[in-house]
Amino acid sequence: MLRSRQLLRSAFRAAGAALGGTAGVVACQVAYVRLSFQLPPDATGPTSGTASAAALRSSGTRRNIIFLGDSLVTGVGCDAEAGEGPTLPRRVAELLSGRLGVDVGWLALGETGADVGTLTERLMPQVARCGAQGERVDAVVIVCGLNDMKSCFLHFQPQLNPHAFAGRLRGVVEAVRTSVGDECAVLLPGVSVEGVPSCPLAPRQRWREPCRPSPRFAAGVPRFEPFWPLSTCIARAAGMWEEQKRTVAHEMSVAGQRVAFSAQAGRLLPTRDIFCRDGMHPNDRGYAIWAELVAEDLLSAMALPPKDSGEAPP
Repeated sequence: MLRSRQLLRSAFRAAGAALGGTAGVVACQVAYVRLSFQLPPDATGPTSGTASAAALRSSGTRRNIIFLGDSLVTGVGCDAEAGEGPTLPRRVAELLSGRLGVDVGWLALGETGADVGTLTERLMPQVARCGAQGERVDAVVIVCGLNDMKSCFLHFQPQLNPHAFAGRLRGVVEAVRTSVGDECAVLLPGVSVEGVPSCPLAPRQRWREPCRPSPRFAAGVPRFEPFWPLSTCIARAAGMWEEQKRTVAHEMSVAGQRVAFSAQAGRLLPTRDIFCRDGMHPNDRGYAIWAELVAEDLLSAMALPPKDSGEAPP
């Protein structure tokens, strides 16, 4: 019996030491990543525009799309010298115009580093002004989540946990619909950092040879690939926030509202050449590829009949 207790104590000590060692490694990796990270500038050029369908003989009413969010809306990672504005909203509008055969106006309301609180306090008033001016808004794309996760963990704000994020996000969606009308579709795109591969070397070789990262990802970003176990921790944590977005979209959709989630994981198979130099944000090509998924899901969301209309999707 005494021998068993000693073994159990030893096992607990070893487990505690392992957990403490892992936490120490993760903390060092976080510090290194933060100190070595250089954020590229926002995209330059217009923050609004119109994708014209003139060449397609436009036969319908102009559609208007608002993009609300963080650095992915401001176009961090785009070619700043091109001066064409953020690629994601512009390319989504072009794809929708081609599919619908109508002019599609786009407006990017973004702030680099924005979390849901920033959307509520500083960006939602601009959406409200669009509604107050009587402008028709057919859809709003809300891009958020990763900065909320960062605020929770890196800035030590546990009150900004995934559950709280879901409540605040639901509030933003409801405010959008109040400002621009219930017939407006709202899309919540997923921003996945899952699937970042670990070192592909055989176990016996890992201590003798440098890690040679795989050139492809199932989904994710190359910035964190060399840093295991940090890469796994980030993927798991980000997944909790992504799941809340999916849940909010599902619950509001079941309630008869035009709210949808646009999944990225499992649909986007990126290579390193779709990321900008920071290894985290997409470049122009990456945004263009992502825009295809967003446009596809936006078309489906906009095709949903309004609540209690009795209409069938076209």
